Amino acid sequence: QYGIDIRAASSVTARYCNIWGFGNAFQIEQSSQALPVVVEACYIHDAADQANSVFHHDGFLSNNGGPQYVVLDGNSIVSGGNTNAIALQSTGTAYANITVTGNLLGGFGYTVNIGDDVGASNTNITFEDNVFTTVSPLPVFGPFKNAWAGTASGCSWRRNLWRYDGNGDPTADGKFWLPNGGTVANWSNLAGFVSDTDYAG
Repeated sequence: QYGIDIRAASSVTARYCNIWGFGNAFQIEQSSQALPVVVEACYIHDAADQANSVFHHDGFLSNNGGPQYVVLDGNSIVSGGNTNAIALQSTGTAYANITVTGNLLGGFGYTVNIGDDVGASNTNITFEDNVFTTVSPLPVFGPFKNAWAGTASGCSWRRNLWRYDGNGDPTADGKFWLPNGGTVANWSNLAGFVSDTDYAG
């Protein structure tokens, strides 16, 4: 089920990994400033058994909240599956000091989930210069699970773009990706998820 499974506090850096055939490519439960987790320039694709959903498919997963000082930079995380490319899920514990930059993201259930239901309690979350791709398969639901908590302390969503790769609304290509959560009702009209100007919240 797991490509890399990090259950204890440990400093881990993964670079140039090619991971496929997974339930969860990465799973972490603990990280800190002293023991950070860094994932850079990895290619995560083609999750296992997508048709039957035996696995809880995620590219990068934290189940319960709490990890800090995580960097996801320059990765491609695109696959079919039932959950998230980036799954910072939570059972009530917020996230802090998470940096997500320069990644190509697409597919899964909701492609990105940051902080789940505790979004307003997250601190220092940087989501910048990422690209959402409409290469097949499109997400089951949408690009972002919950609306971005713009009031969260020290958080930044900037210069994230939408790339049309043959599916959905071609007029969205090159526009800014808005952090609006929820299911896409009509992939041919993405006005609620993209903008000609960058998000300023």
